[in-house]
Amino acid sequence: MIKRISLASASAAAALALVACTSGPTGEGQPPPAVSPSPSSATQQADDVELYSYEFAPGSLVLPDRGGRVPTRVNAILAMPPGPGPHPTAFLFHASLPRCMWIERDQIMTTAANTVRWEEGCPEEEAVNSEGLTGGHDYLRAPASYGYLAAEMASRGIATVVFDLSAKELMLDTDPLQIHRGLYAVHRDLVTDLNEGRGHGLSWAEKVAGRFDLGRIVWVGHSSGASMMLTELTENPVPGLQAAVAIEPAVSPGGNVTQQARVPTLMVIGSCDEQVGAVWPRKVAREIARANPGMPVGTAELGGTTHLGLLEGAGSKRVSLTGDRVNESESCQESALPGQAAMRAQAARVVADFLEGILAGVDAIDVGIGPAIPVTLKSFNGLALQPTPVPAGELPQGVAPDDFTFEYVEKQFLAPTRPQDWPPPSTLNEDGEVMYQ
Repeated sequence: MIKRISLASASAAAALALVACTSGPTGEGQPPPAVSPSPSSATQQADDVELYSYEFAPGSLVLPDRGGRVPTRVNAILAMPPGPGPHPTAFLFHASLPRCMWIERDQIMTTAANTVRWEEGCPEEEAVNSEGLTGGHDYLRAPASYGYLAAEMASRGIATVVFDLSAKELMLDTDPLQIHRGLYAVHRDLVTDLNEGRGHGLSWAEKVAGRFDLGRIVWVGHSSGASMMLTELTENPVPGLQAAVAIEPAVSPGGNVTQQARVPTLMVIGSCDEQVGAVWPRKVAREIARANPGMPVGTAELGGTTHLGLLEGAGSKRVSLTGDRVNESESCQESALPGQAAMRAQAARVVADFLEGILAGVDAIDVGIGPAIPVTLKSFNGLALQPTPVPAGELPQGVAPDDFTFEYVEKQFLAPTRPQDWPPPSTLNEDGEVMYQ
């Protein structure tokens, strides 16, 4: 089972009551809900996975190539394996999602998502357009929608951090990859501090000290988070990196795919992906394999799997930004799709099986495939991904986004935000349409 530990101390709870940007209906400072034990599966260890979450004071990330500052929240979830470790440590880069929304009316995300009212950083007006996009005071805590994946990776002995990258969605005249790099450095430094016993006021910090192996790093990305991750791997070697997983990456063929990091790489593809499609990720995976001889590369294509289906708390796959990428084949019709919980469970199983095998140093990896979703595996450059049927009960559990209560500590890790750091505050463009931000 999973032990959800996302507790706030009394002092942190008092701070929450005084800080407008973290007040709201999400239950900060309250104990997490009671969790009933679930049947253990072959993918879970006997002891509990521990789920934590943290949030520090918002600030502005200084970008060396812009001469300005990008306002951002500083929050993350952490899934910790049982045992003293030290455990290999994964960092997950999430998809591009609206930062600020009117969650009661939004169609990309539902009220099951984890949001917090943020008056300073989100527009005052509430708005909705014909495509289902909304704008408003509700800031989406995107990391909480990946709790299911973080928990499954932790059950395999991988400490997993999913941090807030939503500042990359601000409409600024800067390269989003610079924001990606900067926020990764912030949270990697925070995890380093936690590992070395500098808890920064978090009530649970002592429980995780010394349990991270930051010399053995794993990167996982979804959507734009995956594409930025793949770009970074072509430009820079990453110290300690052991493996990379790109889930439904927003990529196009024909670019530079020669990796500087040269680590085993898995591409997870949704056959009914409405945002980036399946064709281009397939092509890019083959390009990566050809451009990096000797580097193990694999693909896992999940039948009936959509883009939003891999996010806890997501809504309709047909909301905005899909263009002509919605697969209209019979197998991708709404009536034929498996449930979103099944999509997430199968994706988490594939990712965790791959990473567990790579970190164990094996080339032949058994990949568990449940009954609900067909999975097509391909292997290149000496890797051997082997399909292994498993019953539904051996697939991972979900984790509700609101299980994360985000312990807040009023500590400034970034430069304080100034009024001039913000982009124009409106969610509406000059035509009165809601902007994707």
